Amino acid sequence: MPPDCIGGLLDSSLIALVRAWRDATALLEAAPTVTTLPATGVGKNSATLNGTLNTNGGNNAIYEFAYGENLAFDNTIAANFDAANTGGGLESQSANANLASPTLKCGTTYQFRLDGMSSAGSAEGNAPEFTTDSCPVATPQSVSLNEDPQDSAPITLTAQNSDGVTGFVVTSGPANGVLSGTPPNLFYTPNLNFNGDDQFAFEANDIGSSSPASVSITVNPVNDAPVASAQDVSVLENSSVNVVLAGQDIDDVNQVFSFSVIRQPANGMLDVSAIPAVVYTPNPGFAGGDSFDFIVNDGIVDSDSATVMIDVTDVAPPLAQAQEALTVAEDNQLPIVLTAQLVDPNTPPISGFSIVENSGPANGTLVGTPPNVTYTPDADFFGTDGFQFTASAGLFNSNPAQITVEVTAVNDQPVLTGFADQQVTELSLLSVDAGSNLDDVDDANDGSGAITWSLAGSIPAGMEVSSVGLVNWTPGENTAGQYSVTLQVQDGGEDGSLLQSQLLNITVELLDTDADLVADYDDNCPNDANADQEDFDLDELGDTCDPDDDNDGVGDIAEVANGLDPRDASDGALDSDGDGLTNAEEFALCDMDGDTSCGAILVDTVAPEITASDLTVVATGYVTDVDLGAAANDFKDGPVAVTPDPTGPYRPGRYLIELSAADLATVPNIATETQQLDVLPLVTLAGATVTGEGRVISIPVTLNGDAPVYPVTLDYAVTATTADAADHDLADGTLVINSGRSGLISVTVNDDGVAEGTETFSVTLTRNSDNVALSSAVTHSVAIVEQNIAPAVSFVAMQLEGWFEIIFGKVVYLDKGPVIISAIATDPNGDELTFDWTATASELGGVVSGSQYTFDPEISGPGNFVVGVTVDDGLARTVASAVIVVAATRPELVEGADTDGDGIEDRDEGLGDSDGDGLPDFLDPVDDPTLLNGRTSDRYSRLLRTSPGTTLALGDFAIAAQVGGARISTVDVTDAAGQPVPDDEFTMIGSVHDFEVRGLSLAQPAASVVLPQTIAVPIDASYRKFSGGVWSTFVENGTDTIGSARSVDGECPAPGDSAYQPGLQIFTDCVQLVLTDGGPNDADGVADGVIRDPGGVAVRPTVPGSVNTPQQANPPPTSGPRGSGTLGLLFLSALLLLLLARVAGRVQR
Repeated sequence: MPPDCIGGLLDSSLIALVRAWRDATALLEAAPTVTTLPATGVGKNSATLNGTLNTNGGNNAIYEFAYGENLAFDNTIAANFDAANTGGGLESQSANANLASPTLKCGTTYQFRLDGMSSAGSAEGNAPEFTTDSCPVATPQSVSLNEDPQDSAPITLTAQNSDGVTGFVVTSGPANGVLSGTPPNLFYTPNLNFNGDDQFAFEANDIGSSSPASVSITVNPVNDAPVASAQDVSVLENSSVNVVLAGQDIDDVNQVFSFSVIRQPANGMLDVSAIPAVVYTPNPGFAGGDSFDFIVNDGIVDSDSATVMIDVTDVAPPLAQAQEALTVAEDNQLPIVLTAQLVDPNTPPISGFSIVENSGPANGTLVGTPPNVTYTPDADFFGTDGFQFTASAGLFNSNPAQITVEVTAVNDQPVLTGFADQQVTELSLLSVDAGSNLDDVDDANDGSGAITWSLAGSIPAGMEVSSVGLVNWTPGENTAGQYSVTLQVQDGGEDGSLLQSQLLNITVELLDTDADLVADYDDNCPNDANADQEDFDLDELGDTCDPDDDNDGVGDIAEVANGLDPRDASDGALDSDGDGLTNAEEFALCDMDGDTSCGAILVDTVAPEITASDLTVVATGYVTDVDLGAAANDFKDGPVAVTPDPTGPYRPGRYLIELSAADLATVPNIATETQQLDVLPLVTLAGATVTGEGRVISIPVTLNGDAPVYPVTLDYAVTATTADAADHDLADGTLVINSGRSGLISVTVNDDGVAEGTETFSVTLTRNSDNVALSSAVTHSVAIVEQNIAPAVSFVAMQLEGWFEIIFGKVVYLDKGPVIISAIATDPNGDELTFDWTATASELGGVVSGSQYTFDPEISGPGNFVVGVTVDDGLARTVASAVIVVAATRPELVEGADTDGDGIEDRDEGLGDSDGDGLPDFLDPVDDPTLLNGRTSDRYSRLLRTSPGTTLALGDFAIAAQVGGARISTVDVTDAAGQPVPDDEFTMIGSVHDFEVRGLSLAQPAASVVLPQTIAVPIDASYRKFSGGVWSTFVENGTDTIGSARSVDGECPAPGDSAYQPGLQIFTDCVQLVLTDGGPNDADGVADGVIRDPGGVAVRPTVPGSVNTPQQANPPPTSGPRGSGTLGLLFLSALLLLLLARVAGRVQR
C-alpha cells in the first residue's frame, strides 16, 4: 500500500495499525535473480531470447539480454518484462526479447544470457546458445544450345535454402554472348557464328550474405550457309564475256562449292558448261543492262542468291551509203558498186553486203555478187526503179540504203495485128475493139492523144472509131453485103513515129427471122415464113401470124372451137350464150386468162351484178338486226339472192361485209362486193353517285359497243343543281373517248366546311359526234351528303393457276391453286375501313389479310361455300356475302369450240369472269353489264335487263346451280343444308330467275328489271319470291311494283317502257319488277347497294269447285321446265296461242 494513502483515507488508529503491520512484514532487499532459458523462433536472421527474473525487493531494476558469437557478449537488447510487478516483490516472472535482421546472420551460432541490475545489486544468468538457419547457396547450371540462327537459351537462376533470398546478381557476363531479361529469368544469346564453351557468374544474396555460382554454356556448332558473291561485268554488243562465279564459307575458308544458275539473263545466253566459269553472250543487237542470279552450295545447304549485273555497251553498226543519181537508157545495163563506212571504233571491219528482200528492183533485174552488181531494166521499161541493200560488219548490220535508177525512155513503134472477119445482121450493132490488137510499150491507149486512130478506104455510112480504137457501126435497112475498111493507128508526137494499119472485113447479113427471104422490116409476119404475104383483113398482119383473121375480136382458134367462121367479121358481135356479153367481150376475158379456146362463148360465165350502198344505222340494243338493202341481178337469170358475211345481228362497230350472189348456171357464177356497215353504239350516262365532301369522283359514260371510228366526242352540261361552284368544280364541257367503250368525267367535290345538308346536281349529255347515238338515259345525278354513308362492297375471286393463268370469278377449281377473295369496298365519305371475315364458311380454312381472304380448295374440297364480310367505316357497317363454288374438275376448253356463240373461241375467252356477272367468259356471250343471259344458249335474245346505271349478276342460287344463266328451277333454291325448299302454296310457271342488281345508292335506290318468260303469264298468276328461307308473294307498295308486256319480235321492251302494264297480264311474256334496295322485295333486306331477287311467276294449285277454277274446267296435267304444276284448259290454250305467235315472230339469224 502506498504510504501517502494512509493519511488521507484512514483515521489515526487505523493508520497506526497499518504502519505497524508494514514494518513487521517488510522484506529485506537483495540482488535480482535471473535465469536464461532456450531461445525460441530461431530462423535465418531471427530468434526470441527467453528467461525468468526476480527483483528480490530491489528498486529501479534493469534487465537486458547480452548476446554474441564465441561467448563475446558484445550486443545487448532490453528484456521485455512486467515492470509494475518488480518493485519490492518476491515473485518470478518471464522476460524475452526479439532479435531480427540485420542483427542476426544466417548459419551462425550465438550465445546469450539475461542480466539484471537493481538498487540491491546485479546478476548474470547462464549462457545457452542457438544457431540460425543455414544461408542460401547459389546453384550452378549447365546449358546447351545451337549456333545460328541466333537461338536464345532461357536460364532461370536458383539457390538452395532460397527462403529469404533478396535477389540474384550477375557478377561477370559471358565472353561470347549476351544476356537479356531480369534475374532470375535470363536469356543467353551467343554471338553470331560462335560455337564452343561460354559461362557467366552470379550470386544469390540474402541479408548479410551472398553465395556465388556459375552457369556453363555449350554452343553446339551448326553449319552456316555459304555466301554467293555478286559481281558487276561489262561487255560490248554482239561480244561475249567470261564470268567466274565465287562464294565464301565462314565455316571453312577452303570449302569447295558447287554452283547453280537459278535465273537466266533476259537479253542474252549463258554458257554454263564449265561452271563456275560461265560465258555470257548478249542477244544480237542488244545493248543495255542484263543480269542473272546464282547460288552456291557447301555440300549441305544453299546460299542466298546473288546477282551478276552485266552492262552491254552499245556498238554502232556500219553505215550503208545510198546512191540516187544513177541513170541508164531504156534496154541497157548499169554496173553499180555498193559502199559502206564504219562510224564506231568498236565496230569490226565490213564483212559483206546483202540486197534487201522484196525491196526491188520492181522493173528490172540485178546480177553479180555484192558489192559489185549490174542492173538491167525490163524490156521497154523507162522511168524510176531502185532497190535497197545493207552492209554487214561481223554481227552488225546496217540500216537499208536506197539505190535509185532513172531509166530514160527510147521510143518504140506501135504494133497493130490483123483483125478477124466480122459478121453482123442489118439493124444490129457491130462493135470491134481494135485496141485489143494494139501493142505499144511506151504509149497508153487511153484516149489522151498519145495514140490516134482513124478509118480509111470505103467507109460505110455511120461507121465510127473512137479515141481508144472502138469501132461501132449499125448497118441500116437494105445494107446486106460485103465491106472492107482500113483501120489506122499512130503513136503521137515522137521522133520516127510511123502509121500502122490493118484491113477490117465485114459481112452484113439480111435481117430475116423467118428465112422467107423477106426482110423483117418488110415482112407482115416476120416470125412466120409467108413468102406470099397474104393479109385478109388488111391490118398489116399476115394471115399466117394474125390470131384474128377477120379482126372481129374473137381469135381464130376460139372461132373454130365454138363453130364460128374465122373469116366472118360479123359473129364477134353476137351473144351466142345469151349471158349479156358479146362473143368478142367473152373472148377478151378469156384472153386475159390465157384461154385461147374460150368455151365461155357458149357457156354462161357472167356473174350477177350486186347493188349495195354503205350503211350507217343506230344500234337498237346489244345487237341490231339490219336490212342491208343489197340486191343482185343476173343478165340471164334475173334477180338472185345476196348472202352477207357476217350475217348479223350486229354488235356496234364497223363491218366490211362481204356480199356474194350466184346465178343459176350449171357452174354458178359468183359475184362478190364489199359493203361497209357502221352500227353506231348507244351512249349511256345514267345512274347516281352519293359522295361526301372532299372527294374526287368519276362519272362513267358508256358505249354499248365499239364506235365505227374514233374519237368519240360528247358535250355535257351541269343541270338541275342545288350545289354551287363552292361545292364542286364541274362545269359544262366535252368528253373525248379515243378508244374503247367508256370514258370518265372527273369531279372534285370540295369540302367547303359549311353544313348544308344534302346537295345535288346532275350531268346530262347534250350533243354527240356522228359516230355514236345517245340512248334514252343521258343523265347522271350526284348527291353530296353531310351524314355518314355506309360503305358499299363487292367480291372479286381470283385463282392463280401457276404463273401462266389467272382465273377471275366465283367458280374456282379444286386443283388449280390457291384462291384470293378480295372485298372491293368504297366509302362515299372516304373513311378508313376495317374488314371482318368471321361470317365466311369455316370449312374453307382460309387466312385473312385485311380486305383479302385466301384459301386452298384442296383443303375445303368441292362444294358451295358462303363467303361473308362485314365492312366497318367506324360509324356504319355493311354486311355482304356471296357463294363461291369449288368445282371438282375444270371444264375442258376444246380448241375451235365457241360454246356461247359470240365469235370468240372458248380457249381465248377462258374460265374467268371478266365482267363479274357470275358467268365464265366462255359461257357469257354478252358483256353489257345491264344485260344478263337467262341461259348461254339464248345468246343475244331473251336477255334479262336492268335500268341504266345499274348492273346485273347471277344470284347465289344460280351460281351454285351452274346452269349457265340466271334461269334456274325451284329445286335449285335450297336451304343452308343444301336441301330444296318447295313453295307449298304455289306452283312455279316456267322458271325461277335468280339475279342481283348492283350499283344502287341513296341517290338511286330503285331499279327496273325485265325478266323474259319462257311461258306466257297465265290467269291469276302471282310473282313469288324466296327470301329469308321462305317463299312469299311480291309486295307492291307504290315504290315496288310489278308490270308485264308482250315481246315484239321475240324481244321484251326496255326497262321503264310505257308498254308495261301494271300487274301480271294474261298472255304476256315479259315481266318488269321495280325493286328498292332494302325494300320488301330485296331478299337481303338491307340497303347495301345490292338487290337480291330469286323468284318467278306462279299460280295456286287448282281445286275443282274452288273460286279459282270454274266447275266446267277439266283438271289438265301439265309440266314445266325443271318443275311441274296443274293448269287450267284456258291456260293451255293460251300457251298454244303464245307458242304460235312466237314461232311466227321469231327472227331467223
